[in-house]
Amino acid sequence: MIVSEWDTRGRIQGDAEMTKIAQGEAYANATQEDRSAVRVRCTMPATLRPIGSKSLQTVVKDLSPFGFSATAISPIHKGTVCWLTIPGLEPVAAKAVWWDKGTVGCEFARLLQPNELTKMTAKS
Repeated sequence: MIVSEWDTRGRIQGDAEMTKIAQGEAYANATQEDRSAVRVRCTMPATLRPIGSKSLQTVVKDLSPFGFSATAISPIHKGTVCWLTIPGLEPVAAKAVWWDKGTVGCEFARLLQPNELTKMTAKS
């Protein structure tokens, strides 16, 4: 392993680990800086499963490479990790950023690639 940097606990991190961290930081920065990403308005039936809870039927209202908003009658607290499943596609991890009056806004755990976004929007 090539030594690149120490983590906060004093352990050595290799290049692969540093790349993951850098990509995560780049994604976090992008989500804060680029709130103007194209959002696709839609009415897409899906399932949303907050970690530790049962799956909920939902309707995705809009979708972007960074995240989505969807119906959620019960409150989903900020920071809750969820899985969004659109029929026919693999589940996608996301984190709740806000909930207001029956709608939840989530950011994806990783930026969606253009082909993934195309597959999702084709389902609406």
